[in-house]
Amino acid sequence: MAAILLATKDYNQRLQHQLNYNGHQTIPLESGAEVLETLKTSTPALLVLDADLPDINGWSICKRMRKISRLKDVPVVIVVDKYQERERLEAQMVDVSEIIVRPLSDSDIHFKLLGYVRKQQNSFRQGAA
Repeated sequence: MAAILLATKDYNQRLQHQLNYNGHQTIPLESGAEVLETLKTSTPALLVLDADLPDINGWSICKRMRKISRLKDVPVVIVVDKYQERERLEAQMVDVSEIIVRPLSDSDIHFKLLGYVRKQQNSFRQGAA
């Protein structure tokens, strides 16, 4: 099973706990540079990114990864402080799967994030059949 990459300013530990509890492997990362380095050799089941990482913003990371064929279908969830027209346009331009607005609730984690992982697992099973 592919891991879920987590790169948020303030939710990595909580997300990791919730996702691991539900049986998913997670890899917490602290910076955009770490995300890009990990993506060179890894194809995650899901990428959860903060829009405002300290070094490289989540939008730029998503834009870069969409140019790599093995990563173009990886779902990306971006965590933002507020959701306005700018964020909606950014999400469309870089093909973000979902935007979640702070603060993250347990239902955001459970239904949205785990829903993307289940979808990926089902796609993988159908492709292998």
